[in-house]
Amino acid sequence: MMLLGVVIHALVPHVTRPNGDWPLPDPARHWTADILVIAIHDFRMPLFYVLAGFFGALLYGRKGLRGMLMNRAQRILAPLVLFWPPSVVLAAWILKQTPGSIGLGGEVRVMHFWFLYYLVLFYAVMAVAAPIVPRLPFAFWRSRWAPPALAMGPAALMAAMPYGLLATPRFFWPVHWQVWLVYFFYFAAGWTLYAHAHRLEELWAPRAWRNTMWSAAAIAASFVTLAREWQFASAILSALAGWWMIFGLGGLALRYYRQPHPVARYLADASYWVYIVHIPLVLGIQALLWNRSVHPLAKVTLTLAGTMAASLITYQLLVRYTPLGVLLNGRRPVRREGMIGWGIKASNP
Repeated sequence: MMLLGVVIHALVPHVTRPNGDWPLPDPARHWTADILVIAIHDFRMPLFYVLAGFFGALLYGRKGLRGMLMNRAQRILAPLVLFWPPSVVLAAWILKQTPGSIGLGGEVRVMHFWFLYYLVLFYAVMAVAAPIVPRLPFAFWRSRWAPPALAMGPAALMAAMPYGLLATPRFFWPVHWQVWLVYFFYFAAGWTLYAHAHRLEELWAPRAWRNTMWSAAAIAASFVTLAREWQFASAILSALAGWWMIFGLGGLALRYYRQPHPVARYLADASYWVYIVHIPLVLGIQALLWNRSVHPLAKVTLTLAGTMAASLITYQLLVRYTPLGVLLNGRRPVRREGMIGWGIKASNP
């Protein structure tokens, strides 16, 4: 999910619809960027927060309240405090050097660290509310009507947001409470889902492909509602697409991804670092390509390639086998001979 964030931020400068969130819009636009951004945006962060709530409940169950809070302070709060200031300073400097930039404005921006900030707030709430959180029965989760039922709460809040799509928070304060509540809904749902962790395959696998196809259909329909500016319909379709995709991808993973591939495992380990450092890299490459006569999709490809190369190299050299890697990912991976550090080949040390 974090790596898809890099994809979105490479695409956003090239969307055709008005977009005031990205500080470096590019004159080259393409409708493909709109489709990809919307398709990813509908499910990426909802799925992330469902997983965050699920694993938060797992930590709470295994380590207790104190252990959960200590773990989250190390993995969530510490990276926010450590990496947000230099990211803001570097991004502001890059934007200042670029003619097409609209800058970050005079306010203090949370930038892409908003997801960590919201997690800190969510875990603070759950530290108090965990003992009284109701558990949704297995029969509800198993029902084919569970995704539509779960979509109604987020849809009602999203209907007041631009285009009926989930807005992106810009500031630490004031908190955008509508957005906060939508994501807390997903987080709390993931927390309650943990009660059925031992039956997830039974829950999601049988309808995995069906739910994924329903999500794809909802995303396709949302393009029509967005074009016609039917905001309430867009909100409903976006929320439905998110929940159907959560159920669908969860089921597909349980059915087909039983043995993780070394490269996939490596990218999963690196994804946190990649997401933390990617914004200055993305902005730097976009600044170099700004206003050049290059097809927008070629610019996106170059931005993604450069960002991933730089962030993975720095992960390998500065993070993977260092205390910084322990901070971000917990237990330090064992250094292996040859290319194992790059996730290519496994061998005993």
